[in-house]
Amino acid sequence: IFSKRTQSKMKKMMEPVLPVHSPWRELNDDDSCSTWSPGRNDQCIGPRGGGVCKPSIKIQTVARKSRGLVELFLFVFPLSLLEHIATETKRYAYTDWVIERDCLDRDGLTLAN
Repeated sequence: IFSKRTQSKMKKMMEPVLPVHSPWRELNDDDSCSTWSPGRNDQCIGPRGGGVCKPSIKIQTVARKSRGLVELFLFVFPLSLLEHIATETKRYAYTDWVIERDCLDRDGLTLAN
């Protein structure tokens, strides 16, 4: 009975309005987005702005105690992750996604490949 535009307006009007959860707050027409600003650690405003950018304590410890690049590489990419990537690569490439299908032309006849 109603046009698509009218139906979409009605759906929007019927949607329940729920309050936003903490720490967010609902903005009204009186509010503006310029009142919010991120914390100092989340800002990036040049060389003096933002949080401290440095490696974590854990990677620093591993870097100091390691005897070579292999240990650092295996810390960042554990062997279990590499095994999982290999398994999933094999599955995606050779097992799951290979499905043989016959193509039909406009007349419904099978095309010869």
